[in-house]
Amino acid sequence: MAKLSKPAAPAVGDTQDALEKQIATLRHEVAKVNKLLADRTNGVLDQARERAADLYEDVSKSAAGAAQQRGTQARAVRIRVAVGIDATHQNLGRIR
Repeated sequence: MAKLSKPAAPAVGDTQDALEKQIATLRHEVAKVNKLLADRTNGVLDQARERAADLYEDVSKSAAGAAQQRGTQARAVRIRVAVGIDATHQNLGRIR
């Protein structure tokens, strides 16, 4: 019967070289993942900035419109009050 020989165990140096190569590969992969995450984060931040600017512009326009409407309403009230005062003065003049 033929003797089966066991495969030779790798030398310590070969094992160390293999581990160093794996570590280098893992470092490279981690660097790629970090870059990908940074790129995506920048994209998300840019989108958030654009959306915030759009929302600010919309709110600003709405606020300006509301302020203008309030001004128009205030002028109308002042006119009504002035007309009412004039009418009251005229009526008081008729009563006297």
